[in-house]
Amino acid sequence: MVAAGAADPPLIELEVAPGTTVGEAIGLAAQADARIREEAGVANAVGIWGHVTDAGHPLREGDRVELYRPIQADAKALRRARASEGRRRKL
Repeated sequence: MVAAGAADPPLIELEVAPGTTVGEAIGLAAQADARIREEAGVANAVGIWGHVTDAGHPLREGDRVELYRPIQADAKALRRARASEGRRRKL
């Protein structure tokens, strides 16, 4: 399990029973590591290997559960602002 977007992303390995769901694995990881508990509190989505999924999705061997934080800045809006600033400098 890893928390995407964190400055120092916590990474924890767990062995879980067959049929364990993403949500159950997050709960187990949160019990084992306070950093996971903190990241789970701010995560707005979860995924497996870069694909967003729901907490009820059953895990398979080798799955990497990821916690996704909310986006802090809209990349498109930032590009527009930089482009607008560049136009003003040229005038």
